[in-house]
Amino acid sequence: MKETFFWTFSSDEISTLSDLTSEGFEVDWTVRSSSDAMTSGFVIQGEISGMIEFTPEPRDAYTFVHKLEVRMDKKNQGIAGRLLAHVAQDAFNRGFEGVMMCLSKTALLDYYVRRYGCSRIANTNRVMFHAPACQLLIDRFLKGGERPTMRIVEQLKADWKSLDLPNKPYKTPEEIEMIKNGNLVWAARVEEKLGRKLSPRELDEMQW
Repeated sequence: MKETFFWTFSSDEISTLSDLTSEGFEVDWTVRSSSDAMTSGFVIQGEISGMIEFTPEPRDAYTFVHKLEVRMDKKNQGIAGRLLAHVAQDAFNRGFEGVMMCLSKTALLDYYVRRYGCSRIANTNRVMFHAPACQLLIDRFLKGGERPTMRIVEQLKADWKSLDLPNKPYKTPEEIEMIKNGNLVWAARVEEKLGRKLSPRELDEMQW
């Protein structure tokens, strides 16, 4: 089992992060977005695999995420979701009810909405994670909701039943793949939140 943990860098440690640009990162993580910003990394087997910078805003009771980056060779492994979930948990711990605002690249806005359940703020490049979306992040990425190993069908059925969801079998190839990857219950939660069925394409994208 790989050793993984989050690490929050001190001001002195941030000044040494210039080496990350030679290790698969493009962002200059030595530059802080604000004097109050916090920088955390997700570490796998002693290597920094993802970074996130955020600022808690106590007066307005939310957390602002300035930037997020996953190392080039570690993409598509759910690391971005883990970093967002880490900040969401911090927001809950501070009594912000988990609320986060996040800057996003324009090309990723729709993806963030589909993938993480957040809401786009008007026509800006910002998205808002309200308490339910933050809780879903935590459940999925910090509490074992997204696992690299397969879950047995019996456990999936038990989870499904415990949520009082409709007893509808998933039969399309995309939906069967969801079962194999242990994301059936997660898909159901997203559908419940959206108030509609996910399309085969959306189901496929959730495998990211």
